[in-house]
This record gives sequence, C-alpha cells and structure tokens, in this order.
Amino acid sequence: HNLGHMMLGRQGDPHGKYDMSPGVMEHFETSTRDPSFFRLHKYIDNIFKEHKDSLPPYTKNDLEFSGISIDSLGIDGELKTFFEGYEFDLRNAVDSAEGVEDVAVTANVHRLNHNDFSFVVDVNNNNGAPVEATFRIYMCPQYDSNGEELSYGNGHWQCIEMDKFWKKLSPGANHVTRKS
Repeated sequence: HNLGHMMLGRQGDPHGKYDMSPGVMEHFETSTRDPSFFRLHKYIDNIFKEHKDSLPPYTKNDLEFSGISIDSLGIDGELKTFFEGYEFDLRNAVDSAEGVEDVAVTANVHRLNHNDFSFVVDVNNNNGAPVEATFRIYMCPQYDSNGEELSYGNGHWQCIEMDKFWKKLSPGANHVTRKS
C-alpha cells in the first residue's frame, strides 16, 4: 500500500535523476487530491475482498461466545453530524531556529463533529466467573442506492466499524454504556 503511494507519486522521476520534489501521493496530507489515490485504494480493497470471499464462512463455533447473551442493544441519543469551525495552532510547522522570532500561525478550517450519543448494551454472563469481552459496533446500510433492502451477504462490505472496546463482564447481568 505505502509503496503504491510512492510509486504513483514518483512517476515523473522514478529513479530520482532530476531530483524532483515528492509527488502529492507521497504525502498523506495531500494524497486524497490525486485521483489515483482512490483507484489505488479500491484496487487494494478488491484484493482483500477477493481473498476474504475465497475463505470458508465462519462457523457457529468460530463466532460463539459461550455463556454470554445480549439481552438488549440500543443507542441513547441520535447520531447527528455537523461541521464546526476550528482553529489549528501551526507554530510547530514554522522555523524555530535561534534568532528567529516566534510568530503565531494558525489555520481556520471546518471539521466534522457529532452530537453526543451512547451505545447501550445489556449483556448476561452465565459463566459464573468474570470474563473479558470485546465489543465491536458497526454501522451498516439497510438499503442500497436504489432503495432496495440489502441482505447481509450483499451489504456486509459496506459496513463501517464505529467502535471497538474491551470490557470485563461480571457474572450475571451487565449494563454497558459506551459514550461517543
């Protein structure tokens, strides 16, 4: 993946013969401006997808967490996103050599943020002893671009992992709240 970025960024001078500056693909700050960025990532994603699709499906034994049951799952609040103004301090990006006066340098940008919400899970541990559990929370589309309902087999590649965390579950009922 990283080598692909470098190869695409150095197309104009692949052997360094002309001592050209690095291309936009070689810097994570600018690489998304190059159309080849998305082609490279789609290509890498497809290699991974083809490999995963060639594997046998998981069995119940692979996925089962013996003695653990989820009684309820929900969201407290609403996932609502918005853009807000933010001022970055860029003093570390300028020359700080001796004899150079410090200058306040900032950049104002719009960044994506969200209102607070929480994932709420009621889990029952029937093992009689505490166990460490990994929670993974995914956001998945329910419908495709034509408004047709997606089956798991067709929609799972569009899922995004929203959070992953670990929690020790004591024996019996456990109420787990994970704040955004």
